[in-house]
Amino acid sequence: GIGGDLDARTESGDVEVRGTRSNVNVVMQKGDAHVTDVAGNLRITGRGNDIEVSDVKGDVALDGTFLGSTSVSHVGKTTRYTSPRADISISQIYGRLEVDSDDIEITDAAGPARIVSQNKDVKVENLAGKLDITNSHGDVTLELAAPPHDDVNIANDSADVNLTLPAQSGFEIFAVSHSGNVESDFEGPALRTANEDNSGQIAGKFGSPEPKITINTTYGTIHLNKKS
Repeated sequence: GIGGDLDARTESGDVEVRGTRSNVNVVMQKGDAHVTDVAGNLRITGRGNDIEVSDVKGDVALDGTFLGSTSVSHVGKTTRYTSPRADISISQIYGRLEVDSDDIEITDAAGPARIVSQNKDVKVENLAGKLDITNSHGDVTLELAAPPHDDVNIANDSADVNLTLPAQSGFEIFAVSHSGNVESDFEGPALRTANEDNSGQIAGKFGSPEPKITINTTYGTIHLNKKS
């Protein structure tokens, strides 16, 4: 283990840091970074290829242009990822965040989470807190193992939105696809699903409404699925 704040700077090589009892600051120009077992906060900035981060008790900040894949797992506080094509903020990742040139995937996190991206498919599984996604030209998929208790806001453009919830979920929803359509496994007297006038809409309440779910997209299909 290393005590005291650790600063690492590289212009061409790789960076590997393991077992520090303090904050870590990494500045890169190229190469890969592997950082694990950090007791404080971690910050990685600059340009690089593959980034792998795990077991950080504090905050994680990744700010730069990372051309390969980025993997972040087991972060005690907030993870912030900022790049030219994505801006992501998530609280308490006890699973994993994966980012590459085509996809963003979040699995198992307390939340809340906020994702702003373009030209990427976004998939979120088992986020407990509030979720805000703004995306374009990539499908958005949200799958929850437990009924949602916090609001979900998804704004997409020119792509599909897939939302899968447990059958016992309660929610209030307003989902509209302009120049697209909607499909829903959920049916109820206070829930309306319609495809007309070149757009589709799911609106109303199901069960005992707790969170509000708001979905907007264009030229795509919104699928509201019931988890089997």
